Amino acid sequence: MARALLSPRWKRNPLPLPIPASEFEQDTFVPRLSFKPTVRVPAQEARLIDTLRAADDYALFVDSSVVGRQIDYPLFDELLRVPQRLFLIGRVFDELLPHFRSVRDHPLLRALEAKNPAFVLHPEPDRDSERFTTFVYYLNLLARRREVLKVALDRHARESGSEPDEKERARIVARIQRDFGERGMLLCKKPISPTYTDETLVYLAIEHALRSGQPTIILTADPDVEEQFLKLIELVTFHYYAMLIAREYHANFAAFKPRVLAGGELEALSQCFESVTLLDLRGRRIQDFRPPKIEFVPVSCCLIGPYVSHVVYGAETAMSDVLDTKARTGGRSTDLLGERDVHAYFMPPIAKATEDNGALISRDRGDLVPGTNLFISKHDGLAAINTKMNMSTVVMAPQSSRLLLRN
Repeated sequence: MARALLSPRWKRNPLPLPIPASEFEQDTFVPRLSFKPTVRVPAQEARLIDTLRAADDYALFVDSSVVGRQIDYPLFDELLRVPQRLFLIGRVFDELLPHFRSVRDHPLLRALEAKNPAFVLHPEPDRDSERFTTFVYYLNLLARRREVLKVALDRHARESGSEPDEKERARIVARIQRDFGERGMLLCKKPISPTYTDETLVYLAIEHALRSGQPTIILTADPDVEEQFLKLIELVTFHYYAMLIAREYHANFAAFKPRVLAGGELEALSQCFESVTLLDLRGRRIQDFRPPKIEFVPVSCCLIGPYVSHVVYGAETAMSDVLDTKARTGGRSTDLLGERDVHAYFMPPIAKATEDNGALISRDRGDLVPGTNLFISKHDGLAAINTKMNMSTVVMAPQSSRLLLRN
């Protein structure tokens, strides 16, 4: 099984792909700009170690939840086997210090004290660098996912003049569960970490893969890390498509048959946009805007514990361009259209939009991040807290050597 990005048009009409079953079923096959997850299975330490042993050239970003497990020496021996492979970020290290104080003989602590060459102490972007701007931008979006319940409770208290009682709180929780699903509710229920370690870990790992071209795995025992990994990949991917569409539009805008929204159509979208121009992609899918030549780089999240699962994403190093664009513009996906932005995926739905309306140009409403020049559009805020993954499953067609894309 894998997932592929699709426009609504192709969700209704499955698209056969000329990929032989034998190739698709290989462990090393990952579709471009798509997810390929494994089925969650009971943990087999030897199998996990075999996977890591085959990844000598990978960067392994380790989460504190992995270190906090019962010590399994063969696993940690494998993590320390290859020089410059085990990446440790500062916020994870800070979380590990209390654990290391109580478990002085932990193999990773001994390795750190001995300056084992396996470790790479991976820094956060310097505050004076453009990389820091993009880091704060995506950290802000991911953090909003944890604050939905708090915002709803605060709004109730502000509007009613009192804190919600048990029944009122249950109604608010039920509404959020309905609107944002179980995944969104799981993030909301946990206390917000002031350090945002999970969000920092997934961003730095993905950024490292895109900028360096080095295959990268996040090792975690925390489902929240996997959840934030999936969302960040989704956000960066759609911003990447928006950047690519903006480039083609800037080069030849007439090819898109743009249509400016006005009146009732625009009024329905006024919470997100000051102005909107719909782009008719003229029968093209957003995947058709991908550059023909790329440097492929897999980036993945491995969730370990009683059960193990592994979700791999087929990224490409050209996606780092959108990180740089976000830094230059303070949050937009393009710097070619003045103060306007492009969105390759948009919400809420646009009335009377046709199957070929796969993108829009807009002047966005939103808010500045205090103390920065970063502008977080309301559209991107909604996309961040939306828990309906905009991916569709890739499955083998019955009695066929081809693949079908479908819901």
